[in-house]
Amino acid sequence: MPMSDLIDLSVNEMLHRTVMTSVSTILAMIGIYVFGGQLLQDFAVAMTFSIVSGTLTSIYISNVILYHFNLRETEY
Repeated sequence: MPMSDLIDLSVNEMLHRTVMTSVSTILAMIGIYVFGGQLLQDFAVAMTFSIVSGTLTSIYISNVILYHFNLRETEY
């Protein structure tokens, strides 16, 4: 299987799981922001930014880096 097909398959399998985990965690951060004090509100904003950036990195950037490193050995 070519590297590009393998990466495409991997992204398709992890996409649903990653998005659902991020959405459920962001919902918890919204609850902390609404019902928490000033200190927890700052934490919730920072955590939400981190969750969004981590999700976008795992979806869009990590597969490109893996493809360019070409760490998989060719099959003989």
